[in-house]
Amino acid sequence: ALSRISGKNRIAIIQALGQLRYIPAASRIFEYSSDPDTVIRLAAISALANMGYEPLRPVLLESITESGTPYREQLIIDYLKFIEQLKDKSLAAQYCREIITDSPYYFSGHNRLTAAGMLIAIQGGPAALPDVLNFMQNCSAKDQLTILIFLERMDITTLIDAVSAVKYKLSPAWQAGFITMLGSRKDQKAIPFIEAAVQDTAVIVRAAAIKSLLQIRPARASEFLIPVMCRESDSLIRDALYTSLKTVPTQELFPGLAEHYPEMNLAGKQLVLNIMGERQIRMYTDFVISQMSAGQTEVRIAAMQNLADLAAAGDLPVLLSQLQRTSAAEQEILFKSILELIDRYQDDPAIHQA
Repeated sequence: ALSRISGKNRIAIIQALGQLRYIPAASRIFEYSSDPDTVIRLAAISALANMGYEPLRPVLLESITESGTPYREQLIIDYLKFIEQLKDKSLAAQYCREIITDSPYYFSGHNRLTAAGMLIAIQGGPAALPDVLNFMQNCSAKDQLTILIFLERMDITTLIDAVSAVKYKLSPAWQAGFITMLGSRKDQKAIPFIEAAVQDTAVIVRAAAIKSLLQIRPARASEFLIPVMCRESDSLIRDALYTSLKTVPTQELFPGLAEHYPEMNLAGKQLVLNIMGERQIRMYTDFVISQMSAGQTEVRIAAMQNLADLAAAGDLPVLLSQLQRTSAAEQEILFKSILELIDRYQDDPAIHQA
């Protein structure tokens, strides 16, 4: 039929054979890949690309590199499709590597990102990782996160070994994303890598490591949290701790945190007081009351704020006494907590007596 018809009908038949991946027709269609009619030529190239017809490659690359061609974007899509359909997967992997390592000018960042994903899919991951991780260093932050998605289902030990080898070249943001991914997988084999990341120099990496370690091993949270709370003061770390600790049962978190409270820095002490108040751990009410006289202003304020949730009616006289001894700025905070306490226990005789 190809010999007998022309125009739109010929194009339709070429497209149909391409969609069917009818290989016996490939050599006949190949004749049209150099046709003077641009529409027929593009239809033939697209059909052959969909078949993974190896002799097409030089024609495709020549068309892509042709000066001033308005069809380059479509031809590159066909080239990527051609690679994907190749039966010889070693050749397909080689062509993907050429795109991501040689980075010819006519391939965009998105094209190279697609080739990286194809390389991982073709080789199953491990063999592709060195090239993909090297390529990733020149990607935008958004594309780096896309590569993380490509890596999600790979063997975790293989992944960690490959990333560890080039870790010094990877951005802190990507490392944090990688650690977050490891945490979501909840695989115990990732623990040593994540534990090491808790000591990383980049705050964003340490914060991600804290959250991920708690996801994987919440039952032993206090083992690494207490040293962290004793030394860390960055707000990002504090937020990571506060968010993560919500998943740890009270009986596993205390009394360890309370016992090591004196060793903690300012941020750690504030965090402990906030957790006590939020969880309304009333067995520590007297302890929190004692912190209203602490040497650090921020600690005194945290104690006063959290006593609104912790104090009982019988604690009102102590709070009123403290109110008379504190500064004007802190009086306002403590007074607000006292009002909340009175409102909560308004029918309690101890309130009226105080």
